[in-house]
Amino acid sequence: MATPRIEQARAKESAFPPSRLRELAHYDHRTGIFTSLVTTGRSGRWSAGRRMGALMTHGYRALNFDGVSFLEHRAAVAWMTGSWPSDEVDHLNLDRSDNRWSNLRVATRNENTRNGPKRSGWKFKGITPHPGGRWKAQIMLDRRQHYLGIFATQEEAHAAYVNAAANLHGKFSSFG
Repeated sequence: MATPRIEQARAKESAFPPSRLRELAHYDHRTGIFTSLVTTGRSGRWSAGRRMGALMTHGYRALNFDGVSFLEHRAAVAWMTGSWPSDEVDHLNLDRSDNRWSNLRVATRNENTRNGPKRSGWKFKGITPHPGGRWKAQIMLDRRQHYLGIFATQEEAHAAYVNAAANLHGKFSSFG
């Protein structure tokens, strides 16, 4: 279920036709860069021919059209397909600022969370220390934790995680 903030953003998107987006900006699908086709913004901030958008603190890039802010990866889908994505947009390589068309795909919330990074400071994804110097492997699927076993080494535990991720998450697998 979408949060009120997400619902509000989606309402703004649906009120802004992708055809208007194409009038105001060019999207280069090879680089993921939006370029202004007209001079817009305060005091001509986005002059025609200049790269649009700004990097936000959470790593995503945002655009502003006619006083309305949009996430760049969602705008890329709208520009390419002619309609705003009904679900989330996943970055295959996990780089939130890489909006090349080949790096984007529409995904459900569950699919998008499957393609996530390993924990900061951890060598492998899907494993945690277990008493006695061993390692526990587990994987999430549809908000449920699935126990994969206890292993002697990090590498063995991670191999179990990789196998389970490939089977359970399919093309949305991320092995960290």
